[in-house]
This record gives sequence, C-alpha cells and structure tokens, in this order.
Amino acid sequence: MFGWHEIGIGMGLPMIFFWILMVLVVVWLIQSSRGDKTSTESALEIAKKRYAKGEINKEQLDEIKRNI
Repeated sequence: MFGWHEIGIGMGLPMIFFWILMVLVVVWLIQSSRGDKTSTESALEIAKKRYAKGEINKEQLDEIKRNI
C-alpha cells in the first residue's frame, strides 16, 4: 500500500515540472520579443538603413563612411 508520503510526491512532481515549463516558456517569450539584437549587419549597412529611414542626413552618412 502507498502512504500519504508517496502520494504527495507523486502529485507534486507534475506540478514542479509544470512550473519549470512555465518559466522556460516565459524566458523564451522574452528572448523572442527582443528581436534579433545580435545581427551580423555591418556598421555601413546599418548606417545606410538609417539614412534611408531619414534618421541621419547625407553628411552624417559620409562621415560614418570615412570613420569606418
């Protein structure tokens, strides 16, 4: 026969696994919502995109090109 101790462990382990799974899902969601911050774009590509968006002007783009 099983005592209360065995039943408690048997019922507690699924709950522990559930919470571990929940924590992993939350961590995954946070990381995926950040986007791709570790992009392999070069500095020049980023500067060109910023110029295309109008974030920097032509003189600033030329200065970035000279400094790179």
